[in-house]
Amino acid sequence: SDLLIEENIATKRVAIVIPPDSVYTRLIEIPKTIRENKVYEYLCNPKSLIQIPFQLNKSDFTIFKTTYKEDSNNNLYFLTAIPKIAMNNLIKTFDVANIEINFVETAFNSLRRLIFDEKIIQNKEEYLLFLDFSKQCTYLTISDVNGPIFTERISSIRSFPTKIGELNAKENNEYLPI
Repeated sequence: SDLLIEENIATKRVAIVIPPDSVYTRLIEIPKTIRENKVYEYLCNPKSLIQIPFQLNKSDFTIFKTTYKEDSNNNLYFLTAIPKIAMNNLIKTFDVANIEINFVETAFNSLRRLIFDEKIIQNKEEYLLFLDFSKQCTYLTISDVNGPIFTERISSIRSFPTKIGELNAKENNEYLPI
């Protein structure tokens, strides 16, 4: 809160956008026999045969059905998960600063929400490609009418005119100019 006062930022509520590297994402096949309102229970059940490299009950996650078709016996769902300990630390940090968190979302969901127009995607077989150019890499996200179905970090080749270890204030920004 001292930093907010020092920088003359008057806010009590914030929206937090976290980078794609901070979350685990994956398309998951769920049998069509599982109802949409039972998918959460199905994923948390150790007998479900869904293999995820961590326990879902120790993470905060969202899952939604996509329109992407790969198998006629299964529906595809897009899973986004973050460890509960990371979320709890984020919440504690803002609690100490006396700032209310309005919501937390990933960068690819934030971009989609900001520019999405239902007229852009006319049918279930059309997709949007998002490219998020940052200094370290480029994030590629493929989205259907319901939301992301794929996100990937792509290495970027950059020209570095300054010597290694030197920082130029002009070039020291997170995003590169278009």
